[in-house]
Amino acid sequence: ASRDVTTVAMHPPEGLLVIDDHPELHAMAAEALGGSVEVLHAYDLASALSLLDSRPVAVIISEIQVAGMDATRLLRMIKGSHPEIVTLPSGISERPKPGRSMAITR
Repeated sequence: ASRDVTTVAMHPPEGLLVIDDHPELHAMAAEALGGSVEVLHAYDLASALSLLDSRPVAVIISEIQVAGMDATRLLRMIKGSHPEIVTLPSGISERPKPGRSMAITR
C-alpha cells in the first residue's frame, strides 16, 4: 500500500521587534527571552520600518511615543500590511525594580 508523506520545512522562530527610544526596554526584552528568539531593535520609527522591510518578525513591542513621534499610527500601518504580526504597546516608562517582572499593558 502506498503512503502519503507530507514534508514539513522547519523554520527558526521569527523574531521580536522592540521599538522604543529607551535602551532599558530593549535590554529587558533580550534578557527575558534569553536568546530563544532573535530580538531586533529600533530606536525610532524610521528604523522600525526599515527592519520590517528586511526581516520577518512575529511580535512587535512598541512604546506609544518613540523619539517624540506617535507610534500608534505605525502600529496601525503594520497591522494593515502585516496582519499576522502581533503588536503590543509596551506601557513601560521605566525599568522595574529588582524582583519585579516586566509587564506589558494595552
